[in-house]
Amino acid sequence: MTLAFDGAALKIRRADGTVKFNSDEGLFHVTQQFSNVGGVAISLPVLSKTTTYNSGLQTNTVADQTTEVVIGATDPNANYLLGFIRPVWSSFPQDHPLSTNPWRDASGTHIEMTAQVDLRNPRPDSFHYVNGIGTLSIMTFLVSGQQLIFRERICMRASNAQTGATNTITRPAVTVEYRILVGYFL
Repeated sequence: MTLAFDGAALKIRRADGTVKFNSDEGLFHVTQQFSNVGGVAISLPVLSKTTTYNSGLQTNTVADQTTEVVIGATDPNANYLLGFIRPVWSSFPQDHPLSTNPWRDASGTHIEMTAQVDLRNPRPDSFHYVNGIGTLSIMTFLVSGQQLIFRERICMRASNAQTGATNTITRPAVTVEYRILVGYFL
């Protein structure tokens, strides 16, 4: 490998000329670390909505809420985050893909739950056929106003029930664990 300046940039190249490091691409500078693993997690309670027959898809009651939790203060220059998030669900069928509570990349927005709107029983299900989304729950971490913020946005509506029926859609309780690095690119 060779180390050389290319204009104002420092570059490390392999023998075949492939650039392995280029200082012009920017380095991530970590200003804070946030982790609640083994500590206090973000807890979101069970949320349910019920729809009875003939309530109409446009007129039935809807849960429409945003929950924000300020995790902590950040450096004034911080504008980016890297890390991992793990929602731990209180109840999912054992064969459900989310029942293992996998760690996921904390950058961007995560679809937490979707559910259908049709004339059959609604079933929260992120991995199967959905006939019109009636429930959408998303979570994200963001750096804003010198703070690390966790945000959950949820819109829920149980499907339009059949004659004589009542349908209920439920988002199970969830605890959110995280390991986050906050900083900026040099």
